[in-house]
Amino acid sequence: MGAPVAGQTDPPFVLPIEQIFATQFGSVGGKAAQLAELSRIEGVRVPPGFCVSTDALWTALAATPSLGEGIDELSRCNPDDRDALHGTEGYVELLPSAEDAGD
Repeated sequence: MGAPVAGQTDPPFVLPIEQIFATQFGSVGGKAAQLAELSRIEGVRVPPGFCVSTDALWTALAATPSLGEGIDELSRCNPDDRDALHGTEGYVELLPSAEDAGD
């Protein structure tokens, strides 16, 4: 796994794209793993970037059970129904801050 960013513990929650390898597919997802592999091909330009790991998601969900409930509610909403989406923005406030997550 890549080196921790900003003093994070192992496993890191945020990884620079250049520190991701295809073997980390399960913790960074397909897009990040493929972008990282593309960035190693001479002549292929991939802009700098980062990936928030699945470890970060699971940590946030464990620290804030109501966040999972919010995700469930959002997943049931029709994205075209603005009235149904109104009020769900409060779930973002449930996310732990970087300080809470040990950053």
